[in-house]
Amino acid sequence: MPITHVYYSMKYFAAIIIIVLFAIQGCEPDPVIINEETSDVKIGIAHSINQKSFSDTKELYYGANEEKFTITKMHYLISAITLKNSNGTIVNTQSANFIDMIKSPNAEINLNKIPNGNYSEITFYFGVDPARNKTGMLPNEDVFNNFEWPLTNGGGYHFCQLEGNYDYNGLKGPYNVHLGKNPNQAKFTFPINIKVGSSTNELFFKLNIDEFFKNPNTVIIDKKLGSIMENDSLQTVFSQNVKDIFTFKGMTKN
Repeated sequence: MPITHVYYSMKYFAAIIIIVLFAIQGCEPDPVIINEETSDVKIGIAHSINQKSFSDTKELYYGANEEKFTITKMHYLISAITLKNSNGTIVNTQSANFIDMIKSPNAEINLNKIPNGNYSEITFYFGVDPARNKTGMLPNEDVFNNFEWPLTNGGGYHFCQLEGNYDYNGLKGPYNVHLGKNPNQAKFTFPINIKVGSSTNELFFKLNIDEFFKNPNTVIIDKKLGSIMENDSLQTVFSQNVKDIFTFKGMTKN
């Protein structure tokens, strides 16, 4: 065969190969882009004491033994909020939220970009979840840095700071209920029925301050509560009592 014919045959063959390759590429399906729709979920927390809403720091309240007391500070953390989808999928927000009850008697937590769908359960910790209760694990923000538990006492973070003044049997003074250290945080799980993405993306809870001092342990508010951070026995007592401080009120504020 003349060399010219071989040359043109090779050019023809190469052209066919190029056409086939372009055809194959043109048949590939376009990449699938999953655009998951999300919505924000709001969690509302009301605070009550002596069977009424918390009002101000000057009001006198009554304990289990009719001792009088005030509340001048109530700071606490809510962390590791998770939502369980009706199909069993867990949405873990990895959130840590600082609540100041005095400034916000009706506090709000916003969960951003929750995948739309039906949810049947919510779980969260009062305090810091055990895995992150180590100094420096929470965001580098003043509210968390100022809430650190002393390194000399194990480190981590406060779970709550409940403070005020008492008046009992003729004695008056300050009380300081500072709770911290694993395993003194409390884990809460509530059944819910919410459709994220609908017109109602709200969940409402109530925190009852009275439960700090009763059920299962009755605690008289007096001088023994002057400082409990290094008192492991009282830490345990309060860790047992706070397991009942929250109730789920539903999807409407009432």
